[in-house]
Amino acid sequence: MKRFAPFLAIGLAAGLSSCSKGGGSTGPKPVASVTVTAPGTGITVGQQVVLTYSVADATGAVLTGRAATWNSSNSLVATVTAAGTVTGVSPGVAIISATVEGKIGSVSITVAALQNPCAGAAGLALVPGDVRLLAGPDRSAICIAAGTTGSEYMLLAFNNSLDTTGQALGVRLDATNTTQAIGLPAAAALRLPTGPAPSLAAASSGPNRAFEVGLRTRERAELGPLLRARTDRAAAYERLQAQARARAPLRAPGAPSLVKGLSATPALGDLVTLNTNSKRACDTPEYNVGRVVAISSSSIILADTAAPAGGFTTADYQSFAATFDTLVFPLDTTAFGAPSDMDGNGRIVIFFTQAVNKLTAAGASSVIGGFFYARDLFPAAGNTALGLQACAASNEGEMFYAPVVDPNSVYNAYFKTKALLLTDVIGTLTHEFQHLINASRRMYVNDADDFEVVWLNEGLSHIAEELLFYRATGLAPKSDLTLAMIAASDPGFAMTNAYQVDNLSRYNSYLKAPESSSPYAKDDNLPTRGATWSFLRYAVDLGTLPSNSYFHALVNSKSNGMTNLSAVLGPVFTGGIATGFRSWALANFLGDAGVSANPLYQHASWNFRNILTNQLGNTGFPLQAKQIIGGASQSFTLPAGGAGYMRFRVNPGVQAAVVPSLLQPAVELVLVRTQ
Repeated sequence: MKRFAPFLAIGLAAGLSSCSKGGGSTGPKPVASVTVTAPGTGITVGQQVVLTYSVADATGAVLTGRAATWNSSNSLVATVTAAGTVTGVSPGVAIISATVEGKIGSVSITVAALQNPCAGAAGLALVPGDVRLLAGPDRSAICIAAGTTGSEYMLLAFNNSLDTTGQALGVRLDATNTTQAIGLPAAAALRLPTGPAPSLAAASSGPNRAFEVGLRTRERAELGPLLRARTDRAAAYERLQAQARARAPLRAPGAPSLVKGLSATPALGDLVTLNTNSKRACDTPEYNVGRVVAISSSSIILADTAAPAGGFTTADYQSFAATFDTLVFPLDTTAFGAPSDMDGNGRIVIFFTQAVNKLTAAGASSVIGGFFYARDLFPAAGNTALGLQACAASNEGEMFYAPVVDPNSVYNAYFKTKALLLTDVIGTLTHEFQHLINASRRMYVNDADDFEVVWLNEGLSHIAEELLFYRATGLAPKSDLTLAMIAASDPGFAMTNAYQVDNLSRYNSYLKAPESSSPYAKDDNLPTRGATWSFLRYAVDLGTLPSNSYFHALVNSKSNGMTNLSAVLGPVFTGGIATGFRSWALANFLGDAGVSANPLYQHASWNFRNILTNQLGNTGFPLQAKQIIGGASQSFTLPAGGAGYMRFRVNPGVQAAVVPSLLQPAVELVLVRTQ
């Protein structure tokens, strides 16, 4: 082919030459004129109009396929996009032009001010820090009185429905005469470190939410009916209460054990075969053999005989038993109550087994660090003393499951490092022990008809993690903790990153998307977990009783979910639990922002403005309100408990308006003057 290329080129040149000799031209004709057409030459602020253009040659013939460059003579009055869409910005006249190959066509666009829906109204005159729940005419048109100085506001739209099965509700807000807010928060209120800031380090692999949600959901679906089907409920309950009083509250250490397969009087070295299936409650058991490696006043530690070599030593297991006795057991029982003792041994069985390791796939982005299954609290055969239906695969004892060290990454890389697992396991035990206490007291102490709903059950276990953080660092609730305060008690943030950073990370993820999340959503996603933990801490901090009184009451209830939460924490708030959630939503924005000193709008325990600003991957504070500028609109679709935040400024001498539409009764509007 190469040897023919010169002849092809010569032939092509000759062909072009002969065409030009004929006097005609096949090249593009030059543009002589450009005409811009608008459907109307008058628009209002915020309104858009699409312009078109046409191009002609010197004879007036229309030319096609010629691109235009658009321009506005005054972008403060009207802007224009590359596609010719004009948007009114402020009252005035702008010349919008289209340039095609050096030729210009233009049209004059007049922008008029929007008609102010608040014209003639006195308007709201708030002072900085005022918080106003809007009602009556103010919900139809939020009128801001003209002031002698500029003012700034945050407007909260909050879906106060407590029904998580309902549809998300939409709301649209259109503004007139507002500009961009710039003044919040006050820099001094942040109290950021002046030197190098200590850093929170989120775990490389977070907990596997889907596994635990599935487990708790299966408990309610598969085991709840067995709980409700108990026979002779009243008599069984009275017998159990008498037994509980006699144990006061647990039987003495050394009492015979009824754990299925375990010796009546367990001793070091004893072997027991237990069901470790976490996906089926009462059938399809999956057995693993455990050896008794430690016995303490509140625990029996079992180690799987098939665990990989090079893992925990006998001394490590004894250390776990001692830590459970001195830290985890008293911490959780003080907050939530003592567990039941259906197996009669006065202790909790903790089974370290690779069955837990197997639940996390190699390379997974999240891990399963252990679990409790209420299955084990049921008798394996009918037991008239307990009055409960049987669950054949139950291990018949208060117990939970923990991972073993996997030094050669047989199952995954997360459990490879013993030093890391030595710390992580303590947090897992604290979390899972709350679940055990919650379920066992509902079954054997409180005579409840069902287990706790997932979001509240998990929220209480995250509270247990926070309590562990306080114990480990020596810090306390209601301290308005900052990064510097934490660093002073926890150099290097080792305990914070071990026991509390997951709570902060989950709450951080909620703050990034509050309009699509909820503190009581049934899906129990990570933002919900963070929000539930934050709300529980916020609410008990406002209460007049000690915090543990509220946690204990939530666990020791016959009701569950929102009914339980309303009964226990509703009285903390004037107006009940729905008011509490709205106030918490306001505190998420106003807390430590230098706007309001009202405790109702503050987080007493945590200075989140300080802790989360520029941490955990944030640039600034994670909760960023949307700006609502005059002539524009903002829209939200809010689930039950969802919150939408907007900010705006009103310049001196200007009356402004924000007009809601699509507004349903369940969507509350709260206006806060921030400056």
